[in-house]
Amino acid sequence: MTKKIILLFIITVTVVVGIIFGIYFFNNKTTTTTSTSTTTAPIGFFPFGTNNNEQPATSTQSIVATSTNTESLPRLRQITNSPTAGIIALGTNSSSTARYTERATGHIYEAFLKTGEIVRLSNTTIPKIYEAVWNPVGASTIFRYLTDSDNSIESYYAKLISPSAKSTSTETTLQGTFLTKNITGLSISEKGDKIVYVKKEGNIEISNIDGTKKVLIYNTPINEWVVEWATENLITITTKASGSTDGFMYTLDTKGGLPKRILGNIPGLTTLADNTGTNIVFSQSTGASVVMSMKNTKTETIVGPIANTLPEKCIWSNKEFGIIYCAIPDFMQNATYPDDWYKGLISFEDSIAKIDTKSGDITVISKMTNEAGQGIDATNLSLTKDDNFLVFINKKDLTPWSLNLKAKSPSQN
Repeated sequence: MTKKIILLFIITVTVVVGIIFGIYFFNNKTTTTTSTSTTTAPIGFFPFGTNNNEQPATSTQSIVATSTNTESLPRLRQITNSPTAGIIALGTNSSSTARYTERATGHIYEAFLKTGEIVRLSNTTIPKIYEAVWNPVGASTIFRYLTDSDNSIESYYAKLISPSAKSTSTETTLQGTFLTKNITGLSISEKGDKIVYVKKEGNIEISNIDGTKKVLIYNTPINEWVVEWATENLITITTKASGSTDGFMYTLDTKGGLPKRILGNIPGLTTLADNTGTNIVFSQSTGASVVMSMKNTKTETIVGPIANTLPEKCIWSNKEFGIIYCAIPDFMQNATYPDDWYKGLISFEDSIAKIDTKSGDITVISKMTNEAGQGIDATNLSLTKDDNFLVFINKKDLTPWSLNLKAKSPSQN
């Protein structure tokens, strides 16, 4: 009897020790996994709060890197399956990369477009980023989101700081400051040192990219403006578009003065100027569809219609004057444009095309539905400096994609 009690005691102790060890091992394993995965911070941790001097916390997690077999990379590919708030293409040739911000966390990643390698640059957690506007050289970004308390619009300028040569850390940190509250729209200059923005009450101001040295350039009671920094000294302002309302576009000198009217009385007007301010593509609603044309501001001539698409789905070439790359819907259903597309009531399945705006010639580069095996509604297009790679966001699920413009299409192989 005594032997049975001793044996039962030994078995019981063994089971208890095993359970304790299992719990300890499981908890340690879970902690290790979550340290390199996406997490959601509790409400109040971010957004940044109400104190404009408060800085985002700097994470101490290590950089995450993954690589892909370069020989198997398709020319059109999804960079990641995580939704992004903003993306920009950088570099040339073998150094071509894309920097993007993960929408759920605010983490910043860099994807090497020729190799498929992805490196996390910053893992400072900033949940629910609505938009990340990138500096043209990728050195900084502006996070934009709504506060939980009163739904006001916050804009935070964040500069990427690489570790110094003497530092033992390999992490990139973020340093920055809050911009004016309730900015309804903004654009960054080509040099990346200044911004133009529209305040909620309608005034249009210019400042350094960190929000210092503000200058009012246009006093207006209208706050429904889309601003674009076209050239060093020229800004375009376009009324926010609706297919049921006539739109207008003007240019403003960065030093101030009265706006100059460029386009007007056009229903559903949206615009995109090239980096000389000479060529401006614009779309207009035709009732149940939309067409895009181009205006030359020097000759005052209009070419087109050149395509059935929107300027928001286009990007001007960095190398060839008058050339624009666009995502063109394969089919455009009856709808109110651009309203229904903005609201997400409809979406497109696009092909990528190269358009010569002088001649109107269109060269289809990728039938994306065929190549990707799914419909892609491309927006937020960005080109590397050599025009070799195009990156964009699929509006259907907000995932980032890249297209190697110099690689042969599958039909050519």
